Amino acid sequence: MVTNKVLNGPLLWAFMCGRGSHEKAYAELKTGFAFDCVPTMRYAANGVWQLLSVIAFNLVRSFQVLATTERRGASRKRRCLYRFESIQTLRYQYFHRAGVLVRPQGHPMLDVGCSPAVRERFKRVDRLLNAA
Repeated sequence: MVTNKVLNGPLLWAFMCGRGSHEKAYAELKTGFAFDCVPTMRYAANGVWQLLSVIAFNLVRSFQVLATTERRGASRKRRCLYRFESIQTLRYQYFHRAGVLVRPQGHPMLDVGCSPAVRERFKRVDRLLNAA
C-alpha cells in the first residue's frame, strides 16, 4: 500500500477498511436502478438510460439525506457520512406503500392506514422535507 497520509500502521489500516462505500453504490446502481441493463441496440439510447439511472440514484440519495438518514459520527475508518438504505427497502417502506388521498376538511391528506409506526414514519418525512 502506498499513501501520502501521515498515519501509523493501525490508523492507516482502519482508514483503508472504510474505503469500500463506492462498491456498495455501484452495486446499488446495478441492482436497484438497472444501470447494467442494455435496453436497446442504440448507443445514444443506452447512454440516456444510464444517465437516467444515475439521476434517479442521486435523487434517492438526496431524498434520504433530507428525510430519512441520520449523520454518522466521525470514526477512524472515515466511512460514508450517512447510512443509506437500499432502494428495495425504500420501495417497501415509502414508495410502494398503499395509501389513499382523502379530503377530510377540504385539504388533501394521505391516509396510510392505522399503523402508528407507519404514520410516524410519514409524519417524520413530511416534517423534515418541510424544514429543508
